[in-house]
Amino acid sequence: FVRQNSGGSLNTTGGEGFTSLEVTAIPDFTVFGTFPEKNLVQTKILSADVTSDTDPDLSDLTFSNLTIGKWYEVRGNIYFALDVAAADGDALIRAVHNGNFLNTSRLRIDEAADSGDDIGFQSLSFVFKAEATTLTWDAGSFSSGAVIRGNGGRDETYVQLEERNDLRETDKF
Repeated sequence: FVRQNSGGSLNTTGGEGFTSLEVTAIPDFTVFGTFPEKNLVQTKILSADVTSDTDPDLSDLTFSNLTIGKWYEVRGNIYFALDVAAADGDALIRAVHNGNFLNTSRLRIDEAADSGDDIGFQSLSFVFKAEATTLTWDAGSFSSGAVIRGNGGRDETYVQLEERNDLRETDKF
């Protein structure tokens, strides 16, 4: 059994057989007035290489059903490969929300022609407040032979969107 002494300390006394004690703490949510809402997370993966900017919509990476006024955090990785058989290579991808570019990732190689590919990974990390219900991605300018790599796995291009329920705006700073 468990006996509580003054001062908040607990003593256990063994009885017959095994004596066990399980202590479970429940956070005091009266400070917040409610139980916190869990953050939602979804990952989108580019299923195939993007080799042209003539159709710049990367629909594999589109997120829908965002809640206007909520905060979202974007993380991910963009895998660029530039074939610089012709001099100089360039490729970019942009996050588009409510008609605005939130983030641009670009790989640009200024060099003479060579026989190999130049590759680069760019990590994504930014936060935004939803003003519309979708987040899309488009491919900007591409030089000849430029590729945004996608293979359906997180080892190439992917984007993760997390709905953040623990952020609020302030003018405190």
